[in-house]
Amino acid sequence: MVNSVYELDDLGMYETYEASTNHIGSVLFGDRWTPSRDRLTLDQLEQIEDIEQALADLEDADRSEYERRFTVAVTTEFERRRAATGWHMPNQLTVNVRFVNHHDNLTDGWEHGPASELYVHARGAVLLPGSDTAPDWSKPTPAHSLLDAGHWPHLRIPSLAHYGTPRATTKES
Repeated sequence: MVNSVYELDDLGMYETYEASTNHIGSVLFGDRWTPSRDRLTLDQLEQIEDIEQALADLEDADRSEYERRFTVAVTTEFERRRAATGWHMPNQLTVNVRFVNHHDNLTDGWEHGPASELYVHARGAVLLPGSDTAPDWSKPTPAHSLLDAGHWPHLRIPSLAHYGTPRATTKES
């Protein structure tokens, strides 16, 4: 059993959607933009709410795609291991990945046994949503590698892609 909301949070994906919102807010509203939105007009609030809705729709699509990829990774690895010598699993044994919205009895990588091994494999093998990038756990969160490479979530939404990405600033010596 897997909670994909927890998985995406652990990967840092939700931070990337928020980074997109903050970037677009800064582009649109300049120094009036704050994450609290307390300095925006009603019209500006409605504008940012539309942007947030587009990003929320992308989050939902990313979550569904992550669940699909996770399931494929688990079942493919299960079949690969069953075919390999030394991993004796009866042919009638199958694996099912269930995604749940609760916290109880989730599969994790701390247990011993096939379920935990398959879970660990999928967490390392499933590409980050919206990318062909494998998780890089050397970053503060794996999703930071997406932002670092310029793969911001809003760039995958045609109506928001024109906002681009923040320009890196350097200090002159």
